[in-house]
Amino acid sequence: MFTRLYFCVLPVLLASCATPPVAPPPALISRVEAPRPASAPPPMVSRIEAHRPTTVSPPRRSPQETTLALEVFFAPRILKLSAKQEANLDSFAGLVLRNGNITVVTIDGHADEPGTDKYRLALAGQRAESLKRLLLLRGVPVDKVTTQALLAPTWEAPKGCIGKSPAAARKIPDCVSPGTSAKVSVKTTTTD
Repeated sequence: MFTRLYFCVLPVLLASCATPPVAPPPALISRVEAPRPASAPPPMVSRIEAHRPTTVSPPRRSPQETTLALEVFFAPRILKLSAKQEANLDSFAGLVLRNGNITVVTIDGHADEPGTDKYRLALAGQRAESLKRLLLLRGVPVDKVTTQALLAPTWEAPKGCIGKSPAAARKIPDCVSPGTSAKVSVKTTTTD
């Protein structure tokens, strides 16, 4: 019986081995991908390196030049500023120092007082120098400051004041001179 069974099963097994393999359907063939070659492993690092942060710098902008100006008044024949004018100069110096890099500071001294040109020029120069000293005390760099004395008048009496006596002219507000002005102009450059 065993031999019979053996002869029955053996041809079935041989027949199954002899049959050609079945080809996959065409739709499956297009989806089959070729195996990818294994990529090389990354090289071994001999030491551990810390992560280096990248710094991003903002785009450079062209420097902008700004001119700041202040006009201060001196009383006739006086070299010292009033308390109000000195407070104005303090505020101005603070603004200048916060605004940017100082390029140049120009101080124009004037003298409207009567007298010879030599006297007026000397008084104008002394006023410009006194303003320079005050600005230097407030932190303005000395190498940026230039002074000059000018003879050009800074105030002229209106036409309605001409020919009136000094007592009558003092009663009219427009006829009273505010004093001799000195001009401080500062050029600064800033880059944002």
